[in-house]
Order: sequence, then C-alpha cells, then structure tokens
Amino acid sequence: MRPKRIQRQDSSGAVPQRRSWWRFGWEMLSGMLFALLLLAVVGLSGLVWAWIQKDQFLTAEIRKALQKQLPNAEVSFSSAEFDQRGRVVISQLEIRSQADHHPLLSVPGIRITVDRELLLAEQQVDVQLIELNRPSILVSRSAEGVWNWDGLSTESGKDRPLPLIQIRDAQVTFQFEHPEFRRAVRAQVDALDTDLVPTALHRYRFSGDGQEQTLGESRFAGEVDLANRTWDVSGQISGLRIDQPFLEAAALISPDAQKVVERWQQSNANPQTAGLESADPAASPAHLHTSLELFADIQFHSSKTGTGDPANSLFAQLVSGQIRHPDLPVALDQIRGNIALDGKGVRIDQIHIQSGRTTARISGAWGWKEHTLPVHVQEGIAVNLNSFVVTKETRDFLPRSLLKIYDELRPSGLITADFEMHRKPGNSGVDLSLNHASVEDATVQHIMFAYPVQGVSGTIRRIDGASGIETWDLNFQGLAGKCPVTAKGTVVDPGPNSQIKLVVEGNQFVIDDQFNRALTPRQREVVGHLDLQGEASVVCQIEQKLQIDPEPQLRLKIDLRNSTMRVKSFPWQLRNVAAHVEFDGKSWQVTQASGQHGETQVRGTASASPVGREWNLALDVTAENGRFDHDLYLALEKVGDVAIRPWRLLNPSGTFGLNLKLDWTSGGPVAVEIPLLTLHNCEVTPQLMPWRLAGVNGTVNVGRDGSVAFENIQARHDDCHVEASGSFLPLKDYWQLRFDELDADDLLPNSQFLAALPDQVRDLIKSVHLQDPVSLSGQVEFKGNYPGDILTAAWDMRVVLNQTDLLLGIDVNDISGSISCQGILDRNGLVTIPTGKLSIDSCWVMGYHITDIHGPFRAGENSLIVGSPKMFETEETTEEWATISREERLTGRIFDGELFLDLMVQRTANQPYLLRTTLSRASLEQWAIQSNYGQANIRGEVNGYLDLAGDNVSTRATAGTGRLLISPAALYEVPILFQMFQSLRFAPIDDTAFRHAYAEFRVMDEKFLFDEIGLLGDTMSLFGQGYIRFDRTIDLDFVYRPPRRGGINLASQVISQLDNVIPVLFTVEVDGTVDVPHVVVKDGMRETLRGFRRLLEQAPGNIRPPKILPPRQLDFQQFRNPAVNSPSIP
Repeated sequence: MRPKRIQRQDSSGAVPQRRSWWRFGWEMLSGMLFALLLLAVVGLSGLVWAWIQKDQFLTAEIRKALQKQLPNAEVSFSSAEFDQRGRVVISQLEIRSQADHHPLLSVPGIRITVDRELLLAEQQVDVQLIELNRPSILVSRSAEGVWNWDGLSTESGKDRPLPLIQIRDAQVTFQFEHPEFRRAVRAQVDALDTDLVPTALHRYRFSGDGQEQTLGESRFAGEVDLANRTWDVSGQISGLRIDQPFLEAAALISPDAQKVVERWQQSNANPQTAGLESADPAASPAHLHTSLELFADIQFHSSKTGTGDPANSLFAQLVSGQIRHPDLPVALDQIRGNIALDGKGVRIDQIHIQSGRTTARISGAWGWKEHTLPVHVQEGIAVNLNSFVVTKETRDFLPRSLLKIYDELRPSGLITADFEMHRKPGNSGVDLSLNHASVEDATVQHIMFAYPVQGVSGTIRRIDGASGIETWDLNFQGLAGKCPVTAKGTVVDPGPNSQIKLVVEGNQFVIDDQFNRALTPRQREVVGHLDLQGEASVVCQIEQKLQIDPEPQLRLKIDLRNSTMRVKSFPWQLRNVAAHVEFDGKSWQVTQASGQHGETQVRGTASASPVGREWNLALDVTAENGRFDHDLYLALEKVGDVAIRPWRLLNPSGTFGLNLKLDWTSGGPVAVEIPLLTLHNCEVTPQLMPWRLAGVNGTVNVGRDGSVAFENIQARHDDCHVEASGSFLPLKDYWQLRFDELDADDLLPNSQFLAALPDQVRDLIKSVHLQDPVSLSGQVEFKGNYPGDILTAAWDMRVVLNQTDLLLGIDVNDISGSISCQGILDRNGLVTIPTGKLSIDSCWVMGYHITDIHGPFRAGENSLIVGSPKMFETEETTEEWATISREERLTGRIFDGELFLDLMVQRTANQPYLLRTTLSRASLEQWAIQSNYGQANIRGEVNGYLDLAGDNVSTRATAGTGRLLISPAALYEVPILFQMFQSLRFAPIDDTAFRHAYAEFRVMDEKFLFDEIGLLGDTMSLFGQGYIRFDRTIDLDFVYRPPRRGGINLASQVISQLDNVIPVLFTVEVDGTVDVPHVVVKDGMRETLRGFRRLLEQAPGNIRPPKILPPRQLDFQQFRNPAVNSPSIP
C-alpha cells in the first residue's frame, strides 16, 4: 500500500509591495500555475482516494464473505488487496472457534486468484486458486473431548466449483488434552507440501509428503468430499517411532487405535490383558513400569463413505523396538515382524521377539470383538516360545487357568512351548491352548510335597488331536537329591475345570531333614515325631479336579528300607526298618513294618489321621525277644510317670515279647497301651519288696492310664516257686498293687526275704522264729504314694505249714496245717490282723502231740490274740467259761482229749504272753504212750486247766496256775508212784491203785509248784506237795496212812492193829528226775504236810476229788503296764 503524502502550506502574511506589470504578470502566471497545480493535486488525490477505497471495499467484501461462510467462527486478518497480477492477497489471516483462544488456522499470507470481472461487475467472489504459504494449522481437543473445529458450520447455498488449493511449507500441530495427562500431548508436522485438486463440485484429490521428528518422513494421497464429509486417504510413514504418548494421541483420533490403547491401559490398571487375568492384582510388581518404543514403517488407509463409521487400516513393519509392561513377565526387545490392523481386528505375521536368551515367534489374527474377522480368517494367536526363564515373578503374568498349577508346582527353569490363544465364547476371556512344551534344567517343588526336584527335563504334549477336550501328557525326569525321579501324568481341560493326575516315582529316595522340610507342616509334625531316616521308594500320586475340589489330592506310597526310626514320644530306636507307607490325602497308613532294636525283632503297623487341627498318631508294635534294658527304660520315662511307674516298682530285667499300642495327638500327652506283654525268663526286684524273683514267665497287660494287669505269672526264688495274677493301678494321689491270686511254695523266710519285708512284718515273723519253708496263697494289696514315703498293705492269705517250728510264747514244733488271716499294714508300718484262723493238723508242744487245732486269732495294734479275747477281759472265772463258745476258742486234740487254748501276746520287745488252756477228757494212757512208757498199765481220764504267763526273754519270767484231775485213774505204773510203792514194800490190790488223782499247782521260777496233790484210792490215799522243774528234776513230799486191811505181811498186821489205837503216818520224799525218781520213806509227817491231816483222818474210800473249776485268773497287770517284769501269783 502506498504511503499517503500530506502537504502543508504556510499561510504567513506578506508586506504588500508595489507591483509592476511584470510583477503582476508574474503573479498571474504564478496563480494560474498554482491553480493548475492545485487542480492536478485534486485530481491525483481523487485517484488515490478511489484506489484506496478499492482495497477497503475488497477487505470488506472478503470479511463479509468469510463471516457468512463461517458464522460461528472468529475471523480476522490485517488487510486484503490486489497484487500487481490481480490476485487477492490476505495478510495475517486467523480463524478460531469462539470457544477457543488459539487460532485453528494462522497464515502469514494467502494469495487468492479470483474472477476480477465478476468481482467488479457483480461484487461476487469466485475463487479459482488459493495459495497458502507457510500456514500453521492447529488441531486440538480439549480435556472435555471438544475438538477445536466443533461448532464451525458453513452456510449452505448455491454450489460453486471448488478452487485449487496449494499448500507449501505448512506446519500442522496436533494438540490433545486429557484429564489423566499432566500436560497436553503435541505433535508437529513440518514442511508439509500438498495440492488439493478439485475433482468434483465438492471433492478434492490430494497428495503430498511431510517431515516430523517423531513420525519421520511421510507420503500420503487421497480424496475428500467436503459436502458429504467422506474421504479416502492412504499413505506411508517411514521410520515411525511408536511409544505410549503416540498411542494415547492416536487413540484420540482413531477409534481403532483407541481400542489398542484401552487394552494397553486396562492391562496396566486392572491387572488383566486381553482377558488373561492375573493371579493377584495386588501382587503386580511395582518396580516394573510401562514402556513402549517401536520403530516401524507404516502403511495406512482411512476411508469414510456415507454416514457410517470411518474404515481405517494399518500395516506396520516393525523394524526394531522394545516393550516393558507389568503384564509381561520380561522386557521384550529386538522386536521384528509385521502387524496389520483394521476395524475388524489385528493380524500378526511372524513377529520375532527376543529377551536375553528367550525368544518368541508370534503369528495369527485377533478380532476386536467376537465374530468380527472374515469367515475365511481363523481367529487365534500362535506363540512359539523358546528358552523362557520361569521365575517367581512369572506367576504374576500367568492367566488364571495356569495359576493353580503354578502355585502347586512352584517351577523354575527353562521352558520351550508352542501354544495358541483363542477367544472364549461370549467374549468371556482368552483360552490358552498348549500344543507342546519341553522343559530343561528346571526345579519343581510341589506344594503338597515340597521336595526340590532339580535338573528336571521333559515334555508336555497335547494328545487329544486338537479335538474334544484338551488333554496334555506330562513326562519329566529329574533328581530329588541324588535320587532319579520320574513324573508322568495328564492334564485334562486346563483351566477352571481342569483335571490333573500326576505320578512321581523315585527308587532311591533319601529320607532326611530335606525330606521332612518338604512335607506340609502337619505332615512334618507327624513324620518328625517318628524321626525317620533312611532310604525309600516313593510313588507320589497327585490328583485334582477343580470343579469338585480346588485342593489337590495327594497320595503317597513309600516303601522304606534300611531306615531308622525313633519316635520322639517313645524314643526306642529301631534300625533296619522296612515298611510300606501310604498317604491318602488325609491320613497315613503304615503296614508290613519291621525293624530291630539290638536283637529284638519288631513288627507293627501305624496310622496318622487328622483330628480337627491336630494329628492323631497310632502305633501297633509287636516285639519278639525284647529286653528290659536302659533304652526301653528311657523310652518309657519319656512317655511320662504313668508309663514308667510299673518299671520303677518292679525293676524288671530279662526278655519279653510284647504288643504295644501308642496313641498320640499333637499338642497333647502320649498314651501307651500294652495289650500283651509276655515275659520270658525275666527277673523282677520289686521296689516295695526288694526280693529278687527269677525265671519270671507270664503275661502282662498295660493300659493307657498306666494300669497293669498280669496273669499266670510264674517265678522262683531259689527253691521257692511263685505264681501270681493281679493288677497295678496308678490312681491320682497314690498307686495300688493288687495280687488277686498269689501262690508261693517252699517260701523260705531267710534273711533275704526278711530284709525285703516292711519292718513290722519282719518283726512279726522274727518274733515267732519262723525259719522253715512255708507255702502261702491268697490275695495281697499294696498302696503307696508316689514319693515313696507311705506304704500300706492288706492281705487275705492262707499260709500252709509243713513240719514247721514256731515260737508262740512256747516252742511249737513240727506244725503241719494252715493259717488263714486277713491283715493290714498301715502307713505307720503297724501290722494288724483283724481276722485270722488256725487250721493245724498236727504239732508238738512241750513234747506232746496236738492235732486238729482250729480256732481264730487276731493281731491288734498292741497284742496278738489266739482264741477268744474274752478270756482276758473278765475277772469272774464263772463268767468267762460260761459265755464263750468253743468256736471262739482255739481247740485241738491231745491224748485223745480236747484242748481249749487262748493265747495273748503283747507286741512289745520282750513279747510277754498269757496262755489259758483247758484239757477235757484226755486219755492218760495216750499220755503214757507219748511219754515213752511203752505199754505201762497207766490209764485214766484227764481234765484240767492252766493259766500261763511269760515272755520270750527268759523262762524265769514264766508264771501261772493250774488244776488237774484224773478220774477214774489207774496210776500204779506211773514211774514216780511205782517207785514209791516199791519203796513202801507193798503192792496195791489191783493195777489201778488209785481211782482218782488231782493236783493244784503254780508255775514260777522255772518249775511247777504243786500246792496240793491228791491220790485217792479205795484202800489208801496219798497227799503231797512239791515241785517239778522245767529240767524234769523233782522234789515232792507225800504223806499217807498205811491201808487198814490185813495182808500176808506181819508188819502190816501189826500196823493195822496199832492204827486202831493211834494213827500211823509216813512221809515219802521223792527227788531225782521224772524219768528216774528217788524215793525215801520216813516215819511221821513233815510239818509242811500237816495241812493234809484232815484228809488223812477220813477213810480213803470216802474222799472225793475236788471239782475242777477254772483257776483264779492271773494278774495281767504286765499287759496293761509293760514296765512290770512278771505277773504276780495269787
């Protein structure tokens, strides 16, 4: 535009001067010139004004046309003018949407060729050519999803032909905003040259090329219909860099690209890719980030016809690139291959991927939706994976269908596989189908038996022929420790309804700590409790049917050999253990088990089954030739006091056979039961009675509560043979040992036996001087506390005596019979016998034979009473005889008569005693025979009583009283009387001599002191007194009156005559011994015998013997007060 010039004229006043004609002419000429000049200036100014008005008109018309064509846009430009060639030049043109501050189109200058004649004649613009030089085009979308061209509508009107558009050195900027983007995504294409050639009323054809730093070089061509808004564009891009921002930007432009990006972002956000769900969304590795960088040559095509959606397609030849994504197990690099995308899906052609030593080849086709691919195209992705390294992180990228298998096997190593991915019906996910796989240098640890199997190699083959239910065949080999292991099996219908069956076999499996660690915690607790070490052949069968039970079913078959076992709750170690072990998924069963402990052969079975959250272990063991050794003692001690108490009480040794049952629930105590323990030639030394028994045989049963039952126990001690049956009960606060049947033959109470007895029992046996073998039978029960400071006993025994000597106050010899008693040993060691009975067939007392002895006895706290205690309670003799039955007293037979005996022994150190006896209807003839008088003519019936007191210290303390009556009697040949008759030089008329004899005596100072002796006959009587010592020496004095009847002797006749005048008395003194008496006859009567004068004055035939009443009772003060040395004699 030409600049306007403004001329200024100064209007200053001039001083009038005189003018000349010349001057006036000059002035006139000057005025005319000035007028001409002014007229020229005015004309020129009019022309300039007219030119200027032309540009303003052009600007106004163009602005008016643009505003009419784009009513919703803001259009601005600085000027519009014609250039020298008649083209319209528009400067600084900007077009923007009313809702956007940034211009959609910004052009420094536009040259428009229009029809000038039409413009000047009719003021209409007919554009024929538009030239855009260095335009800037901004294509943007806001965060709300509004494009900057939205709302730009054009006025429809008369159709006009489209102009040719030439674009040179254009700059196209793509700007995209998104709520998730921190800043807008921008892409800029520079040096874009293209021509839009109109081919129809509203259609352009174009082609061109461009350059962009990211997109690289591009070429494109196509057609666009502006009226119908349709197009058909194709082109290519060389060296395109595809990264995540690129995809995000492409998603905003193309719905097809958006599908890819949505899947990409969904995988990143929701831990699932293309329907492959991850195991644990929270387990996705946080350290991995999404990274995409691909370099490709792209061929694209986009078209839109009618009102339908645009049809886009893209073919990418991947040159190189890398991908990192949380849903990919490894970073992928060195990516090469071809990808084709269109509105129906994606086709992959031999994509090669490598990551370290892992390579993969991928090919196939995948539709964006189900049934979108052409019919002739089979949907599916085939993957050939080589040397893929399986690690713990691999789990996070597996589909759910494989997670269960992975979690159970926990594999690691290299895998090469061919598999295919297919869409599940209903677009419900992806079905992964494995065709073939091989494993190398892998390690597997199954969750049900986590023993690491290393060096695993093998194959996985699909064997269903790609028809029917998918089935895999598994075949692997490896090493478990040093044991070769094979694994074979099948997987049917892999996925949520898969069925898995796997059999693992190993022939030289080492059972060690590693084996134990491989078990589940509950299994480890049981096997660890058994403490198994050794070798085994193992067959492990794993079955799983996910549709029925998500947990795998594990079955084990183990054949143990050359093993050792030491149960922790019963640590009795076994070696050379062999057994067959089975595990059915819930419980363990052990059969055909055998082993050795020393020379002991052991066989048995076992089972272990779950009880709630605990395990119950049950062992059934049979042992032969077992020994009661220290190892067995320690094993029982480990079980607890209940099991070890019988051992401590019995102290056994020797061999045995047993059947042992052990029951243990984890977390609780061990219960041991021995249903059968067979003793073979054992030895037992009971703690409560340390009297060694050898040759012990029999059967024993030990209960879970520690109770012991023993039957048919046979043992011996020297010549003593013992048989017993009974039980042992460990009660809460005390134990109880009971012999229900106890028989002992030829039991010799020697020092060893006595030393084993409790003190009071030992003292009792010693007090009776039992030294001969006896036999006993009956029941015995012992009770004691566990510390061992209290022991009690009770028994009901029968003791059989055979020619046994006892001291029961007096010597009782050759006792044959039995003694039955019920006794108690209290906690103070005191022995009492509430009830006892004597059944003695025969014995000898003081040289006399007593038979059929029967009667009760009892041993109280202070005394031992044989017979009736009433005999020692009353002071009236008439009462004690009248109220006491014969069953209450001890009775026996002596001299064909009956003997009643009552004995009380004080249980003190010197054992004082009281003896009360009654003799009834005894035969004097039998006495004579037992007294070695042969066939002497001695007869008579003897009755008498005797009370005797003494102790076992000295016979000098023996004292007593007694009465004796022999009636009728024949006593002529009694040695003493026979000697007297010979000394008196006369013989009785008959052998009877005396019809009655009686005596009252006392016992004291080791002699029988006779206070009165009466020998009563029809013709004469003798009365006397004296004593007979215990050593059988005698000192007796008798007084008698000669018979009054005549005879052949002159002296007798003289005496008979004199007797009528004065009585004639003689004294007979007898000394010597009972067996050899010495008789001296003296005239007169000794002063000590004058008490018999009254009896001598009576006729012999008129004297009657006195009644045999019980003697006066002794003073038993000694028994009430042990300080008294001896009883007093009344």
